Amino acid sequence: SDFGQSEDPKLRYMRYASYFILVTFTIPLPFILVRVVGKNKPAGSLENPDIAYDVDGEKVAFDDKLYNRLVNQDPNQLKCPYRSLYKGFERKWANYKIYQLLYKVTLVLLMSV
Repeated sequence: SDFGQSEDPKLRYMRYASYFILVTFTIPLPFILVRVVGKNKPAGSLENPDIAYDVDGEKVAFDDKLYNRLVNQDPNQLKCPYRSLYKGFERKWANYKIYQLLYKVTLVLLMSV
């Protein structure tokens, strides 16, 4: 008998539980992580994200070098539990691990259909 057509209540409950986990955890997780990374990664000034200010108040370019220095040395970043998601990547690739997650989830979903 086909798994989808099974009358066994235990299998039916397992199938419903897997749908519930898929809808409530697996699908929303990448979107939640994108929002969390965007909120916690270092950013430039509010007026211009490509400009930051040093300790003397002087404008400096907020480039990948400054971004990586902040990720690796800023006390606020060192305490951030999500830092491992964007540490080691350039600013524009901060969501790379999330892209990998989406790719893998898509492959699993396509293979299971």
